[in-house]
Formats: sequence, structure tokens, C-alpha cells
Amino acid sequence: MKKAFMKNLSFSFISNIVVLLTSALSIFILPKFMAVEEFGLYQLYLLYFSYSGLLQLGWADGIFLKYGGLQYDDIDKREIKSHFIYSLIYSALISATVAVFLILYRSFDLKNLILIVSIVITVVTTPRGILYYILQGTGRMKEYSASVILGRLFFLLSIIGLVITHKTDFILLILCELLSQLLALMLSMYNMRDIFKVRILGLREFTPSIRTSINIGFKLLVANIASQLMLGQNRYLFSFASGLL
Repeated sequence: MKKAFMKNLSFSFISNIVVLLTSALSIFILPKFMAVEEFGLYQLYLLYFSYSGLLQLGWADGIFLKYGGLQYDDIDKREIKSHFIYSLIYSALISATVAVFLILYRSFDLKNLILIVSIVITVVTTPRGILYYILQGTGRMKEYSASVILGRLFFLLSIIGLVITHKTDFILLILCELLSQLLALMLSMYNMRDIFKVRILGLREFTPSIRTSINIGFKLLVANIASQLMLGQNRYLFSFASGLL
């Protein structure tokens, strides 16, 4: 048991180092190779993306609170797969609705395009967040850390590649970010592949479980967003100073 704990701790430490390196590169190196407007647009994307989690209403957070502390083998796999599938459908519907509204009723400029992209990515990040929380809550830190490392390492190498080739376009950065999120989701699905072998529950039967997860998770979501409001001030100020807001 001690050996397993040390292995989980090691993976968590490595994943945090990779995340830290990626953040440091984005903050200290990227601005030197990007035009002010390009970097401002990328910061605007990160600002929108950091709050796009509001659209899931605490769904994933509620699942973490509900299943946290259980053993992986003891969780209801039909419920988890149902949460995953229905959150995917929900995110897709919300993204499509917002995208259509912005295209039809707002001027289609770069800022609105970035807003649409940041919301569309929730189709990946919301169901991925559910898998992340299950892995964390059930103590499978090795698998969780592996997904984080894969996603962040891909993005880190992408930034280095774009800098070397002098192609630090904000659109390419956003595309690399999307691919990194998708890779992390795919690895999480592979590590939890036993969950995807069962059938999902019917929507009418499963709706109370969704409602319960949202009810208990919304408070945690609000707390997380409040902390992001403080941490995201630099992006807001940069975007404002660049005339993007």
C-alpha cells in the first residue's frame, strides 16, 4: 500500500511539474514571440475558457462530491457512463445553441469567434472533467496524472514547435489546446474502458441523478469560479488594455 501511495505521489508530482512548465512557457516565453494583439486574443480565449465551466452548472463537481472516497470497483458504472454520455449531449446542445445565437444576432468578429470556440471546447472538457473527478475521487491518481501529463506535455511541445517555426498564431495555439484536451479525454476513456462496456440508463430514469449532482455541485462550482475571478484578473486587464474587451 505504501508503494502504491508513493507511485501515485510521484505521478502527481510529475503532472504538476509539467503543468507548471506549460504555464511558465505560456506566460514568460510566448509574449516575446507574439504580437501584442495576437497574445491579447489568446489571453481573451483563456479568459472565456476559464469561465465556460459555468455552463455545466456544477454537474462534474457534484459527481466528485458524490463518489469521492469510494473504491473504483464499488462505483455504479452504468451511472458514470450515463453521466458521461448525457453531459456530452448537453454540452453539444448548449454549444450549438450559443454558436447559432452569436452567428445570427451578433457581429461575427474575432472576439465572438473566440467565444464560440471556448464554449464548443466544453463538449470535450465537461465529460473529461467527469472522468477526471472519478479517477481522483476513487484514488486512481496514476491514471489521472497520466492524462494530465499527456495533455499538458502535448501542448508544451506544441508551443515549443510553434516558437521554433515562428508560427505563434493564436488560432494555432487554440487548436493545439483543443487537441491536448482531446488527447487527455481519450486516455482517460481508455483507462476507464470498463465503464464504456455497460449500457446507459434511460434519460427519464436518470434525470433525478443529474439533478442531484447539479444541486450538490453548484456550490463547489461557485467557489471555484470565485477563485478564478481573482486568478484571472491579469488576463482580463491585458485584454482590456489591448482594446479587446
